[in-house]
Amino acid sequence: LLGPIFLFEAADGSGLRYDESEWLVESLDGELVLTAVSARMSPFSRLRTGQRGRVGRIERDGRREARVFFD
Repeated sequence: LLGPIFLFEAADGSGLRYDESEWLVESLDGELVLTAVSARMSPFSRLRTGQRGRVGRIERDGRREARVFFD
């Protein structure tokens, strides 16, 4: 229904990477929430995960990339 979201540990230990063209990951009150950026069978916005964490951005090769950190 929602489709998979995969988080991959960055080789340099700078947090977990995900596909920003498919997903928006936010931290609301310390809880990670997901929004599908691309079309899905059942569109959704700000799906609460129950997982504590935060989202940050790092500079890499001249561009800013999002990273997820679990608390």
